[in-house]
Amino acid sequence: MKPHLLTHGAWALLAAGMYFLGTSRQRSGEPASTRSTGMPSTAPVAPSTQPPRPAGSGNDEARWLDAFRGADKQVSAAQMKEAVLDALRDPDPVRATLHFTQLIQALTAENAPAAFQALSEKAGTPEAARLMSLLAHAWGAKDGKAALAAFDTLRGRDGDSARSTALAAWAALDPDAARQWLTDRAASKDPKADPRQEMALTRGLLSGLARRDAGVALDYLMTLDEKQQGDLISVLTDQKLGESIAAGAEWAARLPTTLMRTNALETVGERFLRQDLDGAAQWAEQIAARPEAHEAVADVADRLAGRDPLAATAWVAKLPAGPSQDHAFEDVFERWTRGDPLAASQSLAGMTPGPGRDSAIQAFSRTLAKENPADALTWAAAMTDPGSRADVQVEIARRWHSSAPDAAAPWISAHLAPDLQARALAPKNR
Repeated sequence: MKPHLLTHGAWALLAAGMYFLGTSRQRSGEPASTRSTGMPSTAPVAPSTQPPRPAGSGNDEARWLDAFRGADKQVSAAQMKEAVLDALRDPDPVRATLHFTQLIQALTAENAPAAFQALSEKAGTPEAARLMSLLAHAWGAKDGKAALAAFDTLRGRDGDSARSTALAAWAALDPDAARQWLTDRAASKDPKADPRQEMALTRGLLSGLARRDAGVALDYLMTLDEKQQGDLISVLTDQKLGESIAAGAEWAARLPTTLMRTNALETVGERFLRQDLDGAAQWAEQIAARPEAHEAVADVADRLAGRDPLAATAWVAKLPAGPSQDHAFEDVFERWTRGDPLAASQSLAGMTPGPGRDSAIQAFSRTLAKENPADALTWAAAMTDPGSRADVQVEIARRWHSSAPDAAAPWISAHLAPDLQARALAPKNR
């Protein structure tokens, strides 16, 4: 599944914090030995090989924002816009982010629109896109309704991300008001509204609710339709995974619907795979008997096949028969056939007939058909389930006939039963 601007913003804040820490230490002007022991070092000091620090560093760095404050120590709207533009002009991205985070700390409901206007004037630049998510979160927490109204003028994915981020920040602080805002919006929604935009807002609300209470967020998710429940359960799962993979896995397995459990377990598996493939394989073995675990188990099998397809096949063969094993065989043999179809076919030849082997042959045949449709059809004929066998043969034959009718037609008439010939040669719109 699926980098987010919130994540990017967190990293940017971290980078800025590290930069600020470094500059504050350098401002002290003390050698490392003096700071650590309190006594001057007796060792000779080598001449510095570092280039001179640029103007505006040191104490000036910490006082950068003071130049834009008024007599009341606040940053007015006019000065906020100028300060944002000044930060954007800085060629050093770390220093620019440091300055912008200082501005975020000085953000108010009154000067936030000016910050947005300044970023909007630089729309399309990497710098503006990088900082917009920070503004969205800060403004959403200060005045969610105003922030969302302003971000409604943004188009495309940048707009979706900003609105989702702002609503998440608002919902985390005032869930009732944020939820009511989205409910009112839905009630007066333009029938031509972009579904992607609406989904981004719903995702933002869920994310904010989940930060406060995953149970409340789940209750809200249950009010949505089944497809949205399946699409958005990953938002809540990611929040639980922030506690630990074990907590996320246990929570996912107890969700109220099959679709939720299926998608949530897949999200858990993706997180597991990023950290520990062998550990993910052990976890997949434990849940493989659950019908809703088939996506997660197949993802693990696919990753194992990338490392060693023969060993992955042996691993899948030891799983309990059922949806997880069948789906895992499909993923393993699809990947294996792309890399080494001869070795994959040799492994297929030694497998015991049954649903698992049928799943492997199906994936093998469909993948092989892109290069050798005749051999793919021959292999598809070895499937034991009559219905699945016919469906795969018709699918491959139809595609072959569509791309190379002169080569496909004689083979189809010579090798397929009359009813399958009719299905394979039928017009696509039938």
